[in-house]
Amino acid sequence: PLSIHVARTRRLMNSLVIARATTHLTQHQLAQEVGISRTALSAIESGKSVPSVGTALVLAEVLGVSVHDIFRVDTLQDA
Repeated sequence: PLSIHVARTRRLMNSLVIARATTHLTQHQLAQEVGISRTALSAIESGKSVPSVGTALVLAEVLGVSVHDIFRVDTLQDA
């Protein structure tokens, strides 16, 4: 029998840019409302940084959506 190891990697995906656009907030405005820097928000939006649970909850509250509406985990498989 042939055994193949499959590596699984999880990646946090987000739709923050879309959610932010629907509220007509700039990065600066949203960052101020949430209590983080614009640089931190930019890193979260681009996927370079993962927000804390608290930050994710506040982002969702300010944007008027649920955390599940803006964040999801994708599983990637490498054979």
